[in-house]
Amino acid sequence: MFRPFARLASLRWAFCAVLAVLLATLGCVEDNGNGKTLYAFDPGSGSVLVWNDINSVYGVGGGGTAPAPDRTIQSGQLAGITLAWGGLVVDSGRNLIYLVTESGTVFVITKANTQNGSISNVSDIYSFTLGYSSQQLNNAVFGQVALDATSNILYAQETTYDGKTTQVWVVPSVSSFNNGSNVDPSVFPPVGIAADQWGAGVAAVPGGGLFGLFGNGQTVLYDALGNGYSGARLRLGSSSGFVNANPITNVSSNVLIGGSTLLATMSTGSAPSPTSLAYDPQATDLYVFDPGNASATAAVLVFRQSQFTLSGNLNQSPGRTLGDPAGNVQNLRVLSHAPNSDWLLGANIVTAATTTSSGDGGSALLIWKNPSSGAVASISVTLPGVTSLRGMALGGTS
Repeated sequence: MFRPFARLASLRWAFCAVLAVLLATLGCVEDNGNGKTLYAFDPGSGSVLVWNDINSVYGVGGGGTAPAPDRTIQSGQLAGITLAWGGLVVDSGRNLIYLVTESGTVFVITKANTQNGSISNVSDIYSFTLGYSSQQLNNAVFGQVALDATSNILYAQETTYDGKTTQVWVVPSVSSFNNGSNVDPSVFPPVGIAADQWGAGVAAVPGGGLFGLFGNGQTVLYDALGNGYSGARLRLGSSSGFVNANPITNVSSNVLIGGSTLLATMSTGSAPSPTSLAYDPQATDLYVFDPGNASATAAVLVFRQSQFTLSGNLNQSPGRTLGDPAGNVQNLRVLSHAPNSDWLLGANIVTAATTTSSGDGGSALLIWKNPSSGAVASISVTLPGVTSLRGMALGGTS
């Protein structure tokens, strides 16, 4: 540590300020160090917009417009892509941004904490694919993506437009895939249960855990008393897959299903449906958006990870709900929770999904500050320069 002579003590703060600037220039200061750097993708310009501190966005208040982004990462490779809903995740430890398209292309931006301006070199941005088109589901679309940075695993949910077939792609050692490579499903098998339909959300648990939200499925779920359940279900599994039922007792495990869950069953319409997951590893809370059986009951539900047990009551109520009135969240399409700070983000769908389109987002970002503290309500902030918000994430290390 630099210690000036007494007669130079007055220069101490000036020196420190210069040193901080030099360290930032060298990339030694990462994402504010607080897990609060906001990344959002704008399809109109093919750019990732970056705000150094989510507080500057939240601080404009509900109905306000955020200040201009601190950085803009733009690439011709991203121009014209259709980002999957929830298709942006950040690995701050490895300094990477992942963007997954609806067709299963994964773009990787390196040097996430300092990247700025137009990029094109493979050292700055590269891509690989989640299977060739012949290896993917027919007439399907990739949806929400989740990253377990602790285990270096990327998850991406794929669902057919009719909702009848769904699976989750598992990409281990995802940061090691090279430009132009392909994730072969015969080598890296996707996970899922044939009885599940309408895949609507995934969330990663650090260390190899995986939550999955499915809007319908066959009646193959039984509790210890032999009660059968059908309809929407939440599952807790791992990168190896979800467990459907004990093959001897036929008792299901690590699943929540039934009327008490308040999950709405999806059986008509077009996938992907407006549902989503987000996980807070600090509070072990799972946030679930479900529109309810009618828009008047739309809510963000909160389940505890401890509610998922190897045996017991499958038909459980959420531990709580967030404080938003139904009208504020009825068009919510995707959720994202910071891995190491207490912020929850959401984006709306403004053009409904059809049999050939998954709909469009808007320019509004929903923000919940300290949602683990109780029935917190969101505020809606307009992000300047964003034409259709589908993917956003908070990065940084604590």
